[in-house]
Amino acid sequence: MKSAWSTFSPAAMIARRRARATALSQAPRGFVRDFEIRGGRVYLRKTGNSAALDRALFVEVATWLSFTLLVWARGAAARLTAPRRAIVFVPDVPHARYMVRAAASWAGLRVVRDAADADVAMYFDDATVSLAPAPPLPRHLNFGCVNISKSRVAEVFE
Repeated sequence: MKSAWSTFSPAAMIARRRARATALSQAPRGFVRDFEIRGGRVYLRKTGNSAALDRALFVEVATWLSFTLLVWARGAAARLTAPRRAIVFVPDVPHARYMVRAAASWAGLRVVRDAADADVAMYFDDATVSLAPAPPLPRHLNFGCVNISKSRVAEVFE
């Protein structure tokens, strides 16, 4: 008999991530591509997380947007005064809704898609368990962090 916990195994999680990636590749392009609206809810395609389309969500989006505009303005100012540095995220480029993207912008880093144009590489995958590729650059961050499950994080900090 299959254990209920087998659905949380690394292999099962990776299989679900691949299935979501296939579905995502068939979705519309651009920002809209990340989301799906059905049944009065908005779903984040990659993770399956959802939220009700209500006033609270619109307030949250407005708050996020004002924060994001501030971060982008600060990032633009930093890029004008600091040396031109670039970061490549592997295998996924985080959307602006992720704090790591805001931190990169705040620091004045340009986000590039090609490692040849970057000063540093950072592993970013919106998955609980994943398989990190080989770092594309000698200067790299986070490539050893392939399991962000609550139990693994608790184990690290014990």
